[in-house]
Amino acid sequence: VDAKSGQQKWKLQTELGFITSPAVEKDLLVIGDLDGKVYAVDTATGKLRWNAETGAEISGSASFFEEGAVITSQDGKLYALSLADGKALWTYETQDQIRCSPTIAGNRTFLGGCDGNLHSVTLTDGTKAAEPLPLGGPTGSTPAILGELAFLPIMDGAVIAFDWKTNREIWRYEDPDRAQEYRSSAAVTDNLVIVSSQNKQVDALDARSGKPIWRYTLRRRADSSPVIAGEDCWIASTDGRLIRLSIKDGTEKWQYEINGQFIASPAIAGERLYIGDDKGILRCFGGTP
Repeated sequence: VDAKSGQQKWKLQTELGFITSPAVEKDLLVIGDLDGKVYAVDTATGKLRWNAETGAEISGSASFFEEGAVITSQDGKLYALSLADGKALWTYETQDQIRCSPTIAGNRTFLGGCDGNLHSVTLTDGTKAAEPLPLGGPTGSTPAILGELAFLPIMDGAVIAFDWKTNREIWRYEDPDRAQEYRSSAAVTDNLVIVSSQNKQVDALDARSGKPIWRYTLRRRADSSPVIAGEDCWIASTDGRLIRLSIKDGTEKWQYEINGQFIASPAIAGERLYIGDDKGILRCFGGTP
């Protein structure tokens, strides 16, 4: 879709649908579908360059390194595929489903698994870079990296900070009043970790200590992850509201409501925000072209 006008530029028809977002590296778009197939598409023309197969549904977006793409599958494996032709470079296997996107820092990629571990994998050959760190429960969230720290929420109600260089847990936050359930990923700044729970809470935690800084309560839960841009945090919720919060204190600065639901997070590029809803409508917010 043309970013300025919203006009369709091309369309590629596939056999099944997608529950994850596309990822783009230069002129190549990579996305996995409900059947475990990976498609690589020319961003200018929409023509299929290659496809590859995994063993199960793909729930996370691809990430890129050098001449390869890494993508997870619910068959419990992380696949590294050549950007040139889709051939397998290596695979890394866990003990349960993987629903997150792989996060890259340095020469490693990190992923949280339904096996209850944070995995650290060497990008060059797919070998284990460090022993998996126990989380205390399963997760489908994507790790967020800030310097030497990795932040990962788990379904059992904890947000955990790890030092990925020394392979140790730094802090663990759990709501003292009511157990939260986390199914989305954290957004981070130099000072804050922002998470949203299935219990309608948006919490900002101190990145170094895990201490709560502020809380905003939604009318309904947000299945999407928070997105930070500038001094704001954007939350798209299942009650059809797109909410703009100040990252400083969590105060609401703006909201937009639709007749429907927001399931996925917004994408922000330049001064524009793009978001799709459950009825198939893509909206763009921002200044003049």
